[in-house]
Amino acid sequence: MFGIYFDEMPEFRWDPERMDDEDGGYGRGSLYRDGVIVLGDDERGFRAPLSCWREQDYEAQWRDGVERLVAGAESSALVVEWDYPADEQWVMFFPLFRLDGTTVAVQKRLWPGITSFWQRRVLRRSFRLQPEEIYGVVGSYSAETEDGDPMWEVRLPLSDFADYLSRQR
Repeated sequence: MFGIYFDEMPEFRWDPERMDDEDGGYGRGSLYRDGVIVLGDDERGFRAPLSCWREQDYEAQWRDGVERLVAGAESSALVVEWDYPADEQWVMFFPLFRLDGTTVAVQKRLWPGITSFWQRRVLRRSFRLQPEEIYGVVGSYSAETEDGDPMWEVRLPLSDFADYLSRQR
C-alpha cells in the first residue's frame, strides 16, 4: 500500500538547532505540518515546513509526482520538506524509480546533500532549486550510495500508486 498525507493541524515550532547557525545568526520558529508516508508495511513520519510551500503546494506536488510515475516516467519524486532555514536551501524528498513495468523503488534523499558550510555558502549564492526542477535532481536509479553502501529503499507495485491517485479523486 502507498499513501502520503498530513496528519495534524499546523503548529508553531521553535527549532533549538537553528538557534545559533553557522553564520552567527539566530534561529527562528517554523510553521509546519506533520505528515506520514506509507510504503507497504513501513510508515515514516515527516515534518513539512510551511515557509516556502503551503499545504496545498505539497499535496499538488505529491499528486503530480505520482501521476508522472503512473503515466510512464522512469523516475519521479515526492517532496516532504522544502525550507530555507538561515538562508540555506533544504529539500528532503523520496525519489521514485520504475524498475520494470510493475515495480517501483522508493528511496529517501536530501538535496543538495552538501554538509560543508562553505559549499552551502557558494551553493546558495549561485543556484536555488525551483519546485518544477525537483524531477531533474532525482537522477538515475542506484541501489548504493556514493560510498558504496546499500541505499535504503522500499519496493512497491506500481498499482499501489495508481490506487493512491484514484483515492485522491
